[in-house]
Amino acid sequence: MNNLVIVAVDENTVILKVLNDFLTQLGHQVYSYPGFEDLKSKHPSTKPADIIFICPDLSDQHTREVITQTHKLHPRADIVIIRNSHGLLSFNDAMANRVFAYLSKPFKLGEVELMVTRIGEKRQYMN
Repeated sequence: MNNLVIVAVDENTVILKVLNDFLTQLGHQVYSYPGFEDLKSKHPSTKPADIIFICPDLSDQHTREVITQTHKLHPRADIVIIRNSHGLLSFNDAMANRVFAYLSKPFKLGEVELMVTRIGEKRQYMN
């Protein structure tokens, strides 16, 4: 699997640090942002994301808007929603908004690794 450009967006700085350190150790290039606005304003346009882990802990409507805007910024990225127990889009909404998968807090790093591996394999197969 090629090294991927991975973006993590979550207001929880501990989660961002853990994801950043873990995914960097796996050989990926990782960018972390505490919010969606930071992703929009600070992410280098020369580094299009392959995977975006994003935690939009607001209403379903806001989640849809964030996903739509994320796809506009990074049209080739696979989006993984990190969620708490609330604010879950329905399966149909998630598929309609091209969400690759959900990751529920608290999650295990093995789940993250498996998800990244699956997305990487899918990308190799598609190319």
